[in-house]
Amino acid sequence: MDLESIIIQCNFLLNKIPFGPLVVYFCRFYYFVLITAVIITYAFPILREHFIVFGKLLNNPKKLIHVPKKWFTYFYIVGLIWSIYLLIEYNFYLFKPSSKLPLLQLISKYWDYNLNINMKSLVQFNLQENNESFTFKQLPLESLIILVLMTFHMLRRTLESFYVTKFSDAKMHFGHFLVGITFYIFTSFSIVIESINNNIAFSFKDINACHVLGIILCIFAQSQQYWCHKFLASLRPDVSPGDKNIKAVYQLPCRRWFNLVDSPQYLFEIVIYFSFYIISIFKNQTLLFVVVWTIVNLGVTAYGVHDWYMKKFKDNYPKNRKRIIPFIF
Repeated sequence: MDLESIIIQCNFLLNKIPFGPLVVYFCRFYYFVLITAVIITYAFPILREHFIVFGKLLNNPKKLIHVPKKWFTYFYIVGLIWSIYLLIEYNFYLFKPSSKLPLLQLISKYWDYNLNINMKSLVQFNLQENNESFTFKQLPLESLIILVLMTFHMLRRTLESFYVTKFSDAKMHFGHFLVGITFYIFTSFSIVIESINNNIAFSFKDINACHVLGIILCIFAQSQQYWCHKFLASLRPDVSPGDKNIKAVYQLPCRRWFNLVDSPQYLFEIVIYFSFYIISIFKNQTLLFVVVWTIVNLGVTAYGVHDWYMKKFKDNYPKNRKRIIPFIF
């Protein structure tokens, strides 16, 4: 198949899908690319060393392509600002549809329009209304609940980064930094996009046991992840968070959840996003991509942490402790 044939096929696929669903599918494609990239990269040790591992797992960081691990803080600041903005805009979209906030109104307005993309002519757009209706089934109530929980998650992680976490001089790849920033932008957006333009009214009467279960699970996971981060910070010297000369000091964590797995903070991160999927009553398939990405990304990191602990602490390492899922993996 030559390049011209590929362009023709891309034009056909893109022009067949209206603008709104195209945005949804693009979000899913973003996570698919991340998941695939991590799996392929992890399969090759030289790529794994350069792009995936970070912090204590990273050997010989390069000055030009590696940045301080404390830049994790920017993930949460950007995620918090973006989720707050989306929360405000989504409330206007639901309760004051005449508002001028642009993003969701724009998507809703052109939801059923074909873009008629001409990739052959420097990407030209020609909007044309589609006769078919493409909608998704997530309730507005579900989107609002999940977005509130996501905003709280971002707020908690931002405050933890400033007042709990004791960052060392460890590094991470700049690509890792970019993925982290874009992940939180896409995830907050994915929470609301599948409830846009589906002609379902917002109502508190829609709340059910599945929503309550997801909320309780999320709050539990948030509280336990906070405990994990606070406990890990307690194992490091009591120094100023702004000290740029903190050298990494590692102890083997062995309390509560750490008696079962190496990285319970990663486990609870997965549970948080899975709770979002539960609250959507498994209708928001973009959130399923988020859950799979979180499992793959944190799973490979936990795998490396386990091996590092075994090499670092040798005979002192608990023999029955798993990587991330108690009693299983």
